[in-house]
Amino acid sequence: MQEAAAFLTRAECHFYFNGGNGTSNPVPGAGADAMITQDETTNASTVLTIPLIGYVNKTSEWNCSYPESLYPNQQAYNPYIHPNGDNCGNGKDASGNNLTDTNIGLNYTTVDSTWMKAWIQHLVQAHGTAAAGGVPIYQMDNEPESWSNVHYDVHPSGTGFDEYLNKTIDYASMIKSVDPTAQILGPSSWGVPAYFDMGLAGDNEASHNQAWIPYYLQQLYQYQQQHNQRLLNYLDVHFYAVQANNANEDPASDAQRLRSTRSLWDPTYTEESWIGQYFTPAEQVQLIPRLRTWVKQYYPGTKTALTEYNFGDVNGINGALAQADALGIFGREGLDLATMWGAPNATDAAANSFRFYRNFDGNGGQYGDTWVQSTSTDQGQLSIYGAQRSLDHALTFVVINKTGNDLTSNLSLANFTPDANAHVYQYTGSNLSSIVQQPDQAVSASGFSYTYPANSITEFVLPQQGTPYVGGANSNPAPSLKNSLQPDVPAYSLYVGQTYPTTVTCIDGNGVGTPVVNGVSFASDNPTVATVDSNGVVTGKAIGTAHITGTSNGEAFTVTVTIIGVQSITLAPAAVTLPVGAQNLDAVTANYSDSTTQPIAASSVTYASDNQAVATVDANGIVTAKRSGIAHISAAVNGLSATQTVTVPATYHLPGGWKQQDIGAVATAGNVAYSNGVYDVTGAGTDVYGDQDQGHFVYRELPHNGTLIARITAVKNVQGYAGGGLMVRDGLSTGANLVYLAMFPNGSVQVKAGSATAKNIGGVWGGNANNSFPYWVKLDRTGDVITASISPDGQVWTQVAQVPFSAAKSYIGLFVTAHGAPIMNTSTFDNVSFTNGKSTVPGVSGHLPSGWQKADVGAVAAPANAGYHNGTFTLQAAGADVYGTTDQSGFIYRTLPGDGTITAHVATQGNTNDYAKSGLMLRDSLQSGANTALLAITPLGAAQLTTGSSTASSGLTNVWTSSANTFAAPYWLRLQRSGGTVTAFTSPDGQVWTQQAQISFPTGSVYIGLEVDSHASFLFGTSTFDHVALS
Repeated sequence: MQEAAAFLTRAECHFYFNGGNGTSNPVPGAGADAMITQDETTNASTVLTIPLIGYVNKTSEWNCSYPESLYPNQQAYNPYIHPNGDNCGNGKDASGNNLTDTNIGLNYTTVDSTWMKAWIQHLVQAHGTAAAGGVPIYQMDNEPESWSNVHYDVHPSGTGFDEYLNKTIDYASMIKSVDPTAQILGPSSWGVPAYFDMGLAGDNEASHNQAWIPYYLQQLYQYQQQHNQRLLNYLDVHFYAVQANNANEDPASDAQRLRSTRSLWDPTYTEESWIGQYFTPAEQVQLIPRLRTWVKQYYPGTKTALTEYNFGDVNGINGALAQADALGIFGREGLDLATMWGAPNATDAAANSFRFYRNFDGNGGQYGDTWVQSTSTDQGQLSIYGAQRSLDHALTFVVINKTGNDLTSNLSLANFTPDANAHVYQYTGSNLSSIVQQPDQAVSASGFSYTYPANSITEFVLPQQGTPYVGGANSNPAPSLKNSLQPDVPAYSLYVGQTYPTTVTCIDGNGVGTPVVNGVSFASDNPTVATVDSNGVVTGKAIGTAHITGTSNGEAFTVTVTIIGVQSITLAPAAVTLPVGAQNLDAVTANYSDSTTQPIAASSVTYASDNQAVATVDANGIVTAKRSGIAHISAAVNGLSATQTVTVPATYHLPGGWKQQDIGAVATAGNVAYSNGVYDVTGAGTDVYGDQDQGHFVYRELPHNGTLIARITAVKNVQGYAGGGLMVRDGLSTGANLVYLAMFPNGSVQVKAGSATAKNIGGVWGGNANNSFPYWVKLDRTGDVITASISPDGQVWTQVAQVPFSAAKSYIGLFVTAHGAPIMNTSTFDNVSFTNGKSTVPGVSGHLPSGWQKADVGAVAAPANAGYHNGTFTLQAAGADVYGTTDQSGFIYRTLPGDGTITAHVATQGNTNDYAKSGLMLRDSLQSGANTALLAITPLGAAQLTTGSSTASSGLTNVWTSSANTFAAPYWLRLQRSGGTVTAFTSPDGQVWTQQAQISFPTGSVYIGLEVDSHASFLFGTSTFDHVALS
């Protein structure tokens, strides 16, 4: 059985995110075709991995996701592969954080099942269907729960249950539509934790209330029931015990390795590693029985597979014992398929473990194919695995002595009549090179006694009495005809300085290939272009073509090598205009002799400026404008050079009343260039979020009320979250209370508020994305409220947030941050207008009618504003909620000493939150915790009657709640108090009223009136009420 990954290949290891296969003219799918053809030749079965992740590597010789030229200062770089002369990084910054792949198309092609179908059709056309000898088994990707770790360049987030399940259904059904005889294998989970959960919040064991593999099996079984098609044939997992890939040979490690195979089956064995502690309470792995139990319960008829395992020490006798034990366990426990990760070489000790079951005598001698009951009184010392051959009915037994002492034991037989002698084959630490046939063992009808050497594997072959024994020399014909030499590729390309190891295979007359390690003489016909050493390693020296020849025993081959080199370099942009203080990251590109281009890492370039008073350039290619004038930046690489012209325009004075300064400890001072109404604001700064408050501020004082409007024409895309916009703050030091209306390079807009000192700067609104520049923004301060508005044209404005903001003095202006300490962001503003003075909101700024008062209930973030104008009450209030243990709102009220009725038409309601409330309220106190009755509607169009006290054990509860989309403003509400009873009514028109609920309420004087809460501490909700009547 051979397992292979197709398409989504990785050179070296995934930590460098390399793509390509090392050939100069790669043919898509050629590697898979060659492997399948080889498997067909050697009668091996192929398990072919089909990527479901949505991407495959682009066709290339070598490529990578994180070239140093695009992502400098990474944690590590691949020392062996250098695509186009670049270095391939491990995708982590110097602190070990994963880098975001901002150009997935550099290394990958986006694919789906339709794209993949063409490849499956090709495989069937080239190799036949599975039933006709083609690919028999397709694996549905590999360890999907690890995608965000192994493939975080294309899948940075975790993998969910339904994501992988839906991809399996999509791809597996496609494969079976092309080849109905093909078998599907999955999910190939990496280890014990992944059998239960894949780790993605919201689509995991907790959200589905079921472990991963049971859920996976159950859902695929349901698919079969609904579509009459089985998609999954093999339930596959990976398992590495405590000794996985451990080559230690000390006594403690050896003993633990031999015990660790018990995790495959033993209900009494707890794995001696973190795996054993994974289960709470303690539980045994029992891997194969566990898989079979899951299959029986959730998807009967599914086979089981283990396509990755390794018990380590493949070169030593201890590893050979463990491997032979595992193979015996596989057969006894009924595992249907297994492939070892890191298969042993033919000369390794563990290779002989396989030979005991496949070729114990070197002539094709086989272990039995039908399991027979075989047990040991102490499996920890002597393991025994028995099976009978269908071919000649001989019994075969593999016995493993796991101890350091010779052990003598009886082997008892039942229900079998043996010949007089058993053939014996043995493997011990005294001869690790081969299995050695021992003298025949005399056998009686009841069995025999035998002494097993310490640390040994012994196989007995007991012919059945009266049945011819199949054994002796292998009848396969010996290799004949003439041998030939074959290189791994007939032609390829290298870059100057790059090396390539030539691999040679000797093909015998029967077409069987054997790698040639020594004895080949290599030569180059053009050593100035390419050299080759005695080991066949070719090195590119100069641009051109060379022919590499190899000869051995009269046979020869020739390989054509094309050497590619850099002919010139380009510095981009060729010309750039930067305001004072602004920066630009220069890009140097190599132009190759094959007409391709490749970015050059800054570490390989020597930069210089001919006028450092105007513009400087650092070792990373970052140009900084210092003062007005012209400078020329040069870049030199290996004797090649290119030049860039930098123009720094004169900086004009700001209009009267405007000032500028950096906020926080920015890495580089910011600046602003002003000309003809256009502000180019350049600033550094890490961010405005959480405890970060850094950037460049162009501002003016705002004594109290005022409005600032601006059109943002550009935000430089130095980083995805670099921002430019309008800001109000109550101080010029970091840590001030602020409101920031920001726009980002992708066109999204967000409102943030808070204080870095309180570490609570966060988004209070962020629902507008993908806008086009230019875009209009507005901040207005009225009293203790900041209102943020946006507009695509400066004519039609949308209010997006109202934020409480109380300060005797504030500052308002244009703010820019780069979202990265060493970089600078430039944002451009025009149509900037500032109005200083008291703004008014109709209704809010007016007086209330006689007898009516305003109150804030509970610890609201900011006081409510209330007013009355032409028969309409306006109430602008914060307040988290009136429900449960929360009692916060704005309240326009009057006193009701006894019975009475209040009626109001809720004309408009601000949508600060789906659960914001506006309505009528009655309460026996103005303090939080009072007995309360609230009849309110929400922006969702729902209505509810809430009653109780926030300090009571049951809190404030809803005694009546409507469905959504029924009671949206405008709508009529009425509360009627009569004695100890309060009744709630609603009406769509104020004419026809419907009684909705009735509650008991304490007698005595109460407060009755209009209520608003925003259901968001940082925001104000504004609602209007008319036709208000209290009787």
